[in-house]
Order: sequence, then structure tokens, then C-alpha cells
Amino acid sequence: MPAPAAEFQPVDSDKIPPFSKTLPLPVAPYDMAAINELLSGRYRRAAWLIPVRGSLPWDGASKAVISVETQLASRSPTPCLPVPVSQPSTIIWTPDSLQHLWIFLGSIQQAKHLGPLSLSFHAAPADAFLTMSEPVWESNRPSYYTQHSSAHTTGDDFATDICRAHLEGIDYIKVYHDVPYSLFLRNVLDAYRYEAVNGQVPGRSGAIDRKIRILKGARLVFMDEHSKAAFLM
Repeated sequence: MPAPAAEFQPVDSDKIPPFSKTLPLPVAPYDMAAINELLSGRYRRAAWLIPVRGSLPWDGASKAVISVETQLASRSPTPCLPVPVSQPSTIIWTPDSLQHLWIFLGSIQQAKHLGPLSLSFHAAPADAFLTMSEPVWESNRPSYYTQHSSAHTTGDDFATDICRAHLEGIDYIKVYHDVPYSLFLRNVLDAYRYEAVNGQVPGRSGAIDRKIRILKGARLVFMDEHSKAAFLM
């Protein structure tokens, strides 16, 4: 879904503050200095990856599953399950909540408060071999790349190619945007609330109306303009 043509104004930080709940977790070869330089770019494009089904190939990134409504009913009303600190959280979607998220993303795109947003949905092939029980992660610890750099003269490019291949087996949404809006957009995603259909959480007959922050606590992947992972947040 391409960005609308329009004039875009700077974000009103009083209404939409930048995300500050966690610090960026660098993905090698990025470090904090490189991340700060990336985020200070006025004319650069980037993207947030929102997992829909599968494990993103970076250690520490949130994974996601699509659950039927009856499965959601048997869990806590909050789909983002509690997990030990330092472990990636699991995002649980339903078909209805995914549709709601897509409509929400379209609405903030049309509102034009966060610059020119473009949306894409990547669907894994039907015969994708990646499963939640056997995730394949690429470490974002510098030691991984140090160990492999002697065997591959282009170790970073090699690792990037591996991650791209693994991404082919994952369903995800990519939110393209201008870098000056990155942290404001991340805060909007964190605050996103899924409003249950007809005032009820799917699968919970007679449930009290409540809004669910599905992406609360999630660690999303930030991709630079070359579609390389820069950090998790």
C-alpha cells in the first residue's frame, strides 16, 4: 500500500512522544553509534517489521502465531504472553485482530501525522519449512560475526543473505517510513489497541469489553534503507 501524496508536517511530540521504554538492541554490524547516526538521518527511509506468523531470524526478536478464537479464549485476555526477561515475547494474533491491525495501519497512513507511510504484507509460501517449534535465529551478538568473518570475506553480507532467506518462510507486515518518524511510529505501534468485535473479545461469550495491547512488550526489528536489520526495539 503506497504512501499518499501530500505535504507532511513534523510530529507534535506533545501528542505523540517518541518511544523510550527500551533502548535499541543492535544487530551486528550496527552498534549504538551507527544506530544514532541512522536515526539522525533526515532523508532516509526505514521499516518496522511486525511478525504475523513465525520466528524472525534475529536473536531476541518477538515471534508470532495465529490462534483460532477458541484458543485465545483459553489464555489470558492479553495476547502478549509473559515471558522471562531477555527472551523474545510471543505475539498471538487472530484473523480478526490481524484485519483490525491492517485497518489501523491504513488509518494512520491516511491521517498523515507520521510522514509518508507505505505498507506491505509478506506471506510465506505454503510449504515454508520454518515452524514455531524449530525456530532458526541468527545471533545479533558480535561474537557470531567474528567467528565467521575468517571463513567468509563478506561475513556481514553472507549473514544478511541467510536472514533474508529465512524471512521468506515467515509472515510479516512491513511498515516503511521516513527515519525522522521512526521512534514516534514505534510508540504508536506499542500503544495500538485491538478493539474486540461487537464489544467482546473473540471466543469469550459475554466477555466484558476491553481493548488489548497486542504489541505491548514486543521486540520489533528495525530495517534500514538497504533492508538490513539495524536493531531490535
